[in-house]
Amino acid sequence: MYVDLKTRKRVEDIYNYFRRLHRFVISEVSSFLDGVGIIDILGLSTIDSTEDDGDSFGDEDYITYRIENELSVEYNGRKSELLKAISAYFRKERNLFDKGLSCFFFGTNSFNLVWEKVCGKILDNCLEKTLGQLGFNAISRVASNTTLKCYIESPKWDCDFWKGKKETLIPDIITMTQRGKEKYFLIFDAKYYCPDKNGNGLPGIESITKQYLYHIAYKDLINKYIVLNCFVLPKRKIFGEKKYRGFVKMDILQSILAQSKIEEGIKIVFLDPEEVFDRYLEGKTYINEMLDILST
Repeated sequence: MYVDLKTRKRVEDIYNYFRRLHRFVISEVSSFLDGVGIIDILGLSTIDSTEDDGDSFGDEDYITYRIENELSVEYNGRKSELLKAISAYFRKERNLFDKGLSCFFFGTNSFNLVWEKVCGKILDNCLEKTLGQLGFNAISRVASNTTLKCYIESPKWDCDFWKGKKETLIPDIITMTQRGKEKYFLIFDAKYYCPDKNGNGLPGIESITKQYLYHIAYKDLINKYIVLNCFVLPKRKIFGEKKYRGFVKMDILQSILAQSKIEEGIKIVFLDPEEVFDRYLEGKTYINEMLDILST
């Protein structure tokens, strides 16, 4: 009876072949992603871990033959899936999902909600805090355990076919802070917009009027505060490094708030997304910096 002689060197040569093959595929895919600009989008690093070229492993049939032989004796699930994926790569197959090989991309098509959440965190959003927690005196129509989020009245419907209340206005972010003797009540709308220098992509009339309405709704609560109303947008390279960009106002609504300690209009601030996300991940706030920006 004749048997194959299997030595330690032969085992190492087999695994070395597939190790090199795996490195070659990763390097080639990384180079392709870098060439089309996806590496930067995904925040990955370019990988070049091979000295081999495509001819180092034989032609497509030989590579497939070697992989199929290895699959016949490989029972580790992860390694088997990896070998199948490498084989499909060289055969340029597009139906990987039909073979049970899965590729997942995680993300969102509602990144505006991510921007709102992150900005709310670094600006210490107080919406979920109660009036009592924030030190406000009791108001006749509102209990002290009412949150700022629920403070704004709901519209009351009184129709011959239906009576009741519907959902009300809810601001993105409310920040309360103090600097020296001055108390600040900050109303933010985090907009993941990318305006250009022609005014396209700026917050619309609905967003502007809502910011004024938020101030009007909280007016009785914050008469001893300086109110700063602000749109927070991601910075774009075309606008440079400056963060405070000006304001927008509507005189008809501004006049309603004439007796309040309100700064002129709704301020426009551009923040660097990388800085914002770094603060979020580090668990640090951006309140003092924001006050400096709005005081510019």
